[in-house]
Amino acid sequence: MTRTLPMLIAALLTIVGSAAQANLISNGSFETPVTSTLIVVGAGDPTITSWTVGVIVVDLGNAAGNAVGNGAAADGAQYLDRDGSPGPGSITQPFATTPPTQYTLTFDYANNYTTPGTAQALVQVADGANTYLSDVISHNTSVSGNLDWTSYPSFTFTAQQASTTLSFMSMSGGVFGGIMLDKIEVNAVPEPAALGLMGLAATCFFVFFLRRLSV
Repeated sequence: MTRTLPMLIAALLTIVGSAAQANLISNGSFETPVTSTLIVVGAGDPTITSWTVGVIVVDLGNAAGNAVGNGAAADGAQYLDRDGSPGPGSITQPFATTPPTQYTLTFDYANNYTTPGTAQALVQVADGANTYLSDVISHNTSVSGNLDWTSYPSFTFTAQQASTTLSFMSMSGGVFGGIMLDKIEVNAVPEPAALGLMGLAATCFFVFFLRRLSV
């Protein structure tokens, strides 16, 4: 029992923590398909796993391949440019939600510095009946060697339907020089009951080791 108890507590912490932090967005860092340089993806082309491309074109680039610009990705090896060759473009992905669970959206963004000026994109979270987020993001500080990725402030919404859709649409209006995206995540906010279980498990774990030390 002395060996089983800490194993059970650790397993409980892992299960609860993993459930709360599971990213509902598939391929949020654009790591598939793998490219060594650049893939130009047109509207309706299913090449980018889990994402639907719209408007005209987007560019999927590998940071090491110097395809879109000179600078590291925010996460992994690849990222996406909203204004393709030529753009502009959009991406959309639906994801499963459970009413009335709360979810948070986070992502990193930069701009393709090869075209001077400020890049913009419209970010939306909606389910057909409700629009939870409709925000225009802007970026103009990326330079060669440092894309200066910016983290979007965590946005929290309460789901009303069984499916919600996340979309990004270029508003730069140019052929190149669009908003670049990476590390897109939507995570469920831990419910009070889950937090309580985590707290209980952590307390039991702490008490168990205090007793072991006192023996």
